[in-house]
Amino acid sequence: MQALFRPTIHSYNQRDHLLPPEFQAQVQHIERICDRLLERPLEQPEAKRLLRRYHKYRDCLFVFLHRIDVSPTNNVSERNLRPSVVHRKVMGCFRAGWGAKAYAALASVIATSALKGTSPC
Repeated sequence: MQALFRPTIHSYNQRDHLLPPEFQAQVQHIERICDRLLERPLEQPEAKRLLRRYHKYRDCLFVFLHRIDVSPTNNVSERNLRPSVVHRKVMGCFRAGWGAKAYAALASVIATSALKGTSPC
Protein backbone atom coordinates (compact mmCIF):
# COMPACT_ATOMS: atom_id res chain seq x y z
CA MET A 1 0.00 0.00 0.00
CA GLN A 2 2.85 2.38 0.77
CA ALA A 3 4.19 1.83 -2.73
CA LEU A 4 0.73 2.76 -4.05
CA PHE A 5 0.30 5.92 -1.98
CA ARG A 6 3.48 7.60 -3.23
CA PRO A 7 2.59 7.58 -6.95
CA THR A 8 -0.99 8.41 -6.01
CA ILE A 9 0.14 11.59 -4.27
CA HIS A 10 2.31 12.35 -7.31
CA SER A 11 -0.77 11.95 -9.54
CA TYR A 12 -2.63 14.36 -7.26
CA ASN A 13 0.18 16.91 -7.67
CA GLN A 14 0.10 16.49 -11.47
CA ARG A 15 -3.69 16.94 -11.64
CA ASP A 16 -3.50 20.47 -13.09
CA HIS A 17 -1.16 19.33 -15.89
CA LEU A 18 -3.39 16.50 -17.12
CA LEU A 19 -6.59 16.52 -19.11
CA PRO A 20 -9.58 15.42 -17.01
CA PRO A 21 -9.99 12.09 -18.88
CA GLU A 22 -6.29 11.30 -18.34
CA PHE A 23 -6.53 12.07 -14.65
CA GLN A 24 -9.72 9.99 -14.30
CA ALA A 25 -8.00 7.07 -16.03
CA GLN A 26 -5.15 7.31 -13.51
CA VAL A 27 -7.63 7.43 -10.62
CA GLN A 28 -9.45 4.34 -11.89
CA HIS A 29 -6.12 2.52 -12.31
CA ILE A 30 -5.11 3.43 -8.74
CA GLU A 31 -8.48 2.28 -7.38
CA ARG A 32 -8.16 -1.09 -9.19
CA ILE A 33 -4.64 -1.64 -7.85
CA CYS A 34 -5.83 -0.83 -4.34
CA ASP A 35 -8.72 -3.28 -4.59
CA ARG A 36 -6.36 -6.03 -5.78
CA LEU A 37 -3.98 -5.33 -2.91
CA LEU A 38 -6.82 -5.54 -0.41
CA GLU A 39 -7.83 -8.96 -1.77
CA ARG A 40 -4.44 -10.51 -0.97
CA PRO A 41 -4.37 -12.98 1.92
CA LEU A 42 -2.05 -12.06 4.77
CA GLU A 43 -0.63 -14.20 7.58
CA GLN A 44 0.93 -11.84 10.14
CA PRO A 45 -1.49 -10.61 12.84
CA GLU A 46 -0.36 -6.98 12.51
CA ALA A 47 -0.79 -7.10 8.74
CA LYS A 48 -4.26 -8.61 9.12
CA ARG A 49 -5.22 -5.84 11.54
CA LEU A 50 -3.99 -3.19 9.10
CA LEU A 51 -5.84 -4.90 6.26
CA ARG A 52 -9.09 -4.80 8.27
CA ARG A 53 -8.55 -1.09 8.86
CA TYR A 54 -7.96 -0.50 5.13
CA HIS A 55 -11.18 -2.37 4.37
CA LYS A 56 -13.10 -0.37 6.96
CA TYR A 57 -11.88 2.98 5.58
CA ARG A 58 -11.55 1.98 1.91
CA ASP A 59 -13.96 4.71 0.75
CA CYS A 60 -11.85 7.36 2.49
CA LEU A 61 -8.38 6.36 1.25
CA PHE A 62 -8.42 8.38 -1.96
CA VAL A 63 -10.87 11.19 -1.24
CA PHE A 64 -8.17 13.67 -2.27
CA LEU A 65 -8.33 12.31 -5.82
CA HIS A 66 -12.04 13.05 -6.10
CA ARG A 67 -12.20 16.40 -4.30
CA ILE A 68 -9.86 19.32 -4.96
CA ASP A 69 -10.42 20.79 -1.48
CA VAL A 70 -8.88 17.76 0.28
CA SER A 71 -5.13 17.41 0.68
CA PRO A 72 -3.44 14.00 0.36
CA THR A 73 -1.39 14.61 3.51
CA ASN A 74 -1.98 15.96 6.97
CA ASN A 75 0.93 18.43 6.77
CA VAL A 76 -1.28 21.41 7.68
CA SER A 77 -2.45 19.67 10.84
CA GLU A 78 1.11 18.68 11.71
CA ARG A 79 2.30 22.26 11.28
CA ASN A 80 -0.53 23.50 13.49
CA LEU A 81 0.49 21.06 16.23
CA ARG A 82 4.17 21.98 16.10
CA PRO A 83 4.04 24.97 18.52
CA SER A 84 2.31 22.81 21.12
CA VAL A 85 4.90 20.07 20.74
CA VAL A 86 7.77 22.56 21.04
CA HIS A 87 6.15 24.07 24.13
CA ARG A 88 5.74 20.63 25.70
CA LYS A 89 9.36 19.65 24.93
CA VAL A 90 10.84 22.91 26.21
CA MET A 91 8.71 23.05 29.36
CA GLY A 92 8.73 19.30 29.96
CA CYS A 93 4.96 19.17 30.28
CA PHE A 94 2.04 21.15 31.60
CA ARG A 95 1.92 21.23 35.39
CA ALA A 96 -1.85 20.91 35.56
CA GLY A 97 -4.53 19.45 33.35
CA TRP A 98 -6.41 22.73 33.23
CA GLY A 99 -3.27 24.45 31.91
CA ALA A 100 -3.00 21.97 29.04
CA LYS A 101 -6.69 22.42 28.21
CA ALA A 102 -6.43 26.22 28.38
CA TYR A 103 -3.34 26.22 26.15
CA ALA A 104 -5.07 23.93 23.62
CA ALA A 105 -8.20 26.13 23.54
CA LEU A 106 -6.18 29.32 23.15
CA ALA A 107 -3.95 27.82 20.46
CA SER A 108 -7.06 26.65 18.60
CA VAL A 109 -8.65 30.12 18.67
CA ILE A 110 -5.42 31.78 17.51
CA ALA A 111 -4.85 29.24 14.70
CA THR A 112 -8.45 29.49 13.49
CA SER A 113 -8.37 33.29 13.44
CA ALA A 114 -5.05 33.21 11.56
CA LEU A 115 -6.58 30.91 8.91
CA LYS A 116 -9.54 33.26 8.56
CA GLY A 117 -7.31 36.33 8.48
CA THR A 118 -8.92 37.89 11.53
CA SER A 119 -7.65 38.97 14.93
CA PRO A 120 -8.19 36.53 17.82
CA CYS A 121 -9.12 39.44 20.10
